[in-house]
Amino acid sequence: MTNFKNNKRAAIISEGTYWLLRFVLISIFAGAVILILIAHYSRPFDVRDAESAILAQKTINCIKPELFLTEDSFINSGNRISSCIEIPKDDEKKIFINATLSNFTDNLKPYFQLGNEGLGIYFGTAMCNTVASSPSCTEYRYYAINETGSQFIIDIKIINNKNS
Repeated sequence: MTNFKNNKRAAIISEGTYWLLRFVLISIFAGAVILILIAHYSRPFDVRDAESAILAQKTINCIKPELFLTEDSFINSGNRISSCIEIPKDDEKKIFINATLSNFTDNLKPYFQLGNEGLGIYFGTAMCNTVASSPSCTEYRYYAINETGSQFIIDIKIINNKNS
């Protein structure tokens, strides 16, 4: 009879030990998941530069949808390009796009501007890209030719003041 009591006591102790180990393992797993979620969501992600790159690509595709610059690229360019890029109305006050066109001999000629022109003062100043709340200023340069073989430079400056 004493062997039965000892085995029953040992079974209860070993079952309690298993439950304690299960609880510890579940706690470690839950703690790791919580720490990963905290680490992932505690940092703000700044996607303004990526968004600016996408806007620049859309802009250049609207300026020269074909391989060459054509005369149609310059006719009523502002309205045509603004309808082509399709910036949402609530973002128009937070984004400024300035495109200039030049050949290799002439000075820059303004091509078109789109968005909040008040943001244009930030470009070229130390106020760009300093902290998360400052506007993101990016510049892209594209090379293009027309049907006659003349070469052009298209400079696109984008100021994005959207908060991430």
